[in-house]
Amino acid sequence: MSLIFFQALYSARSGRIYAGQDTEGTVPVQQAEVAADGLDRRMALDLRDMDIVDTMKFLARKGDINIIVSKDVTGRVSLFLKNVTIKDALDIILLANNLAYEKRGDILYVMTENEYKMLHGENFKDTRKVKIINLKYAKPDSVFKTLDVLKSDIGKLIVDEESGAVALIDTPEKVAKMEAVIAILDQASLTKTFSLQYAKAKDVQSVLASRLDAKKTGSISADERNNQVIVTAFPERMKEAEELIKGMDKKTKQVLLEAKIIKVILSDDFDMGIDWDKVWMNAKDYGLNFVGNFAFPSSTSNFFKIGIGNDQTTGHNYSAIVKMLQEYGETRNLSSPSIAVINGEEAKIHVGRTEAYVTTTISTGSTTSSTAAQVTFLDVGVQLIVTPIINDDGYVTMNIKPEVSNVDSSLTYQIAPDVTNTVPLVARTIAETTIMVKDGMTIIIGGLRKDEKIKVVSKMPGLGDIPILGAFFRKTSEGVEKTEIVVFITPHIITGDVDVVDQTKKPKAARKYESE
Repeated sequence: MSLIFFQALYSARSGRIYAGQDTEGTVPVQQAEVAADGLDRRMALDLRDMDIVDTMKFLARKGDINIIVSKDVTGRVSLFLKNVTIKDALDIILLANNLAYEKRGDILYVMTENEYKMLHGENFKDTRKVKIINLKYAKPDSVFKTLDVLKSDIGKLIVDEESGAVALIDTPEKVAKMEAVIAILDQASLTKTFSLQYAKAKDVQSVLASRLDAKKTGSISADERNNQVIVTAFPERMKEAEELIKGMDKKTKQVLLEAKIIKVILSDDFDMGIDWDKVWMNAKDYGLNFVGNFAFPSSTSNFFKIGIGNDQTTGHNYSAIVKMLQEYGETRNLSSPSIAVINGEEAKIHVGRTEAYVTTTISTGSTTSSTAAQVTFLDVGVQLIVTPIINDDGYVTMNIKPEVSNVDSSLTYQIAPDVTNTVPLVARTIAETTIMVKDGMTIIIGGLRKDEKIKVVSKMPGLGDIPILGAFFRKTSEGVEKTEIVVFITPHIITGDVDVVDQTKKPKAARKYESE
């Protein structure tokens, strides 16, 4: 009965009926399924100030659906959407014009809110609100992904990629929140070029890209040739990028490694090496502020010893320690290098010599053969590899790799009937440890022992020095000299400024040092 009354009311008020098949007010029963499918059809809309009644008629024909429009429904529509369902288009148009609607079977009744209240005795209860926003700068798909998590269960988002329009259909509260988010996202992006002084453009790019790309709010590229980064982002994100770049583009802290390498020629009484436990025990008697000692965590721990401390009177002066070492034999200062190294980079100190040897290679062809000689250089002696890492608390963590090597013997092998190669065999003692010390504290590494072959000349005083005839009064023999190398390392944290390093601590130009 109510349906008959409703249709009669519209008929009395000259309501307008639009059917998908151009019917004259009647709705065939078989169109019920067609109408349901019609609402889901997708279409493009380009409506420019079109009368709302004509719009309803246009949608009815496009969707093959039936729409009855009250004569009191008025208004005009401007809408530009692509790939939108007819149902979504109806929701946008009706809600945007504060119209009420009711679905009865396969018929959609469109009326004013007053007519709806007169029919049902209550206000139209669709709590949704529609808002169409044309984006100026933001990407529609990015906005959609952001807003999709904000909408309610009854809400809907419609995005047109080509026009940049976004239709928000939701409760007034949700629509207001989404509008606020769009206001933040839809800002003109800025592009700035930052010239870096200290940081590498590629490193800065990798850090910033993870932040900007994760939120799809900008881009960053690196110009490695000019060491520049180009950032495109929203104003707020640009401020964050500027702060990050400022924090990264600083002078890299460096560590000035002040080293001293002492050679102790052990006396016969101490041919087993320096008694380091005794040295540590008596450290304070020589004015040393000794902190502690431990062995290297390796198979060579019986040989390598390490201690931490400094001279109470002179800070990093090694005179007191050298005085202790003189009890065990003659001491010689092999080298006193100072080397500045960037935080986290490897520094190498070598004190010794470079051995050269020649190897021959014979290449045989079908009719001829060729011979090529190659010279190979081999570093032997004392080598120290240090990798320092500066901690925030003023301590320095150092990975230390000491090595003592010497040519022990040689190997000769034949490669052709009349051609042989002789290569040196090197004896090496290697250890590795990681230690953390305070800035300015000295590390002492001992136990670097080796036996060196020497020539011993015995002669009669005076007579042995006579030219030619003196050979009858002197004797030359080979002997073995037992030595122990002691290495002192004192790290100093510096900012990289040239003027902070005094003349006694200036870094050398190279990181490799050799004894004369």
